[in-house]
Amino acid sequence: MGLCLCVFILACSTTLYLPTSETVSDPELLSELQDGRKLYVANCASCHNLYKPHKFTQEKWAHEMEEMKKEAEITDTEATLILQYLAAAPAKK
Repeated sequence: MGLCLCVFILACSTTLYLPTSETVSDPELLSELQDGRKLYVANCASCHNLYKPHKFTQEKWAHEMEEMKKEAEITDTEATLILQYLAAAPAKK
């Protein structure tokens, strides 16, 4: 069961926006966005399916993060990185 969950999470995470040096020129920002993505996948997928970043507005993501932060035991710094990643993802075309 655990292996199936890990495979599912990895499969879903590959369809999410992946910040790269081709899409983000600032190395510090790139590192923060990559950290935010890792935190999003690691913390949020442990309880539910991952939503694509463009699924919600920035305001909705911020509200959801406040709601989930305590349950997922996410620090303020981690929440900021996750929200930064979600906001940076390009809109669905």
